[in-house]
Amino acid sequence: MMALHVRLKDEPIMSPFLDTDDYKLTMAQWIYHRYPDVAVRYAFTNRSPRIRLADTVDESELRVELDHFMNLRPIPKELEYLRSRRRDDEQSLFKEDYLNSFETLELPPYHLESRDGQLILEFSGPWSTAVYWEVPALAIVNELHNKSLMRGMTDRQRAEVYNEGHRRLVLKTAAIRKRGDLYLVEFGTRRRSGQPNQEHVVGFLAHELPEQLLGTSNVNLAMKYGLDPKGTMAHELFMGMSGIMHSSREEIRASQKQVLDEWFDEYDSTLPSYWMIHMVLTLCCVISVQTEQ
Repeated sequence: MMALHVRLKDEPIMSPFLDTDDYKLTMAQWIYHRYPDVAVRYAFTNRSPRIRLADTVDESELRVELDHFMNLRPIPKELEYLRSRRRDDEQSLFKEDYLNSFETLELPPYHLESRDGQLILEFSGPWSTAVYWEVPALAIVNELHNKSLMRGMTDRQRAEVYNEGHRRLVLKTAAIRKRGDLYLVEFGTRRRSGQPNQEHVVGFLAHELPEQLLGTSNVNLAMKYGLDPKGTMAHELFMGMSGIMHSSREEIRASQKQVLDEWFDEYDSTLPSYWMIHMVLTLCCVISVQTEQ
């Protein structure tokens, strides 16, 4: 059990590229086909300002992790997995032009500074490339923060933390198993304490609740454990479109329907698992669209 919690020394936090949420890829394809060059800015927001992240997260470590992801790309095995994904009508979920775009993908640079005990972390660039920064940035900051909290612990103290986490996982899994009509999807990537811990949870649930675990949002873990990758359309698209269509109140209101119409056109009504527009995930970042006045 304990081996699942061990990260090898100098092993990067974000690897491979598909260690991300599924809905980022479906949204990225939608953006690529419609608004690839729209200039946007993603900004990290700490929703618990009492936690001074600039004091707990080592800025040099953060830069190393961000630099690593900026140069990370899907490997052939990952692209083949994406190519194998099918909609309910058996057509390819991801179109070939979108998959080929990874060959020339260049992520925009990040801006990082510390101010008043908080991290200022922003990503500005074309929407079709900046979109990939959100989940990795959040996962990296979370893992580095949790790493700092355990830095002064002995190996025994760390083991006690992991064992307590596993104890709670076992108890909660047992409670879910008793409710045969209860199903769940794992959505922990951006909020995880660390990738090894998320994989431990997903692997344990897949083994213990094979009929009740419907899938995970993490594409890499879905591929590894034979699970269905799950996702929703995030409000990121609505925020972006309202920045594109904003000449009047009426146009802003119309922008919301425009997103739904274009999403429907991209994925068609034969894809119910991606037509769950009533489900909105709470995010820890904001996006602004830079437009000419």
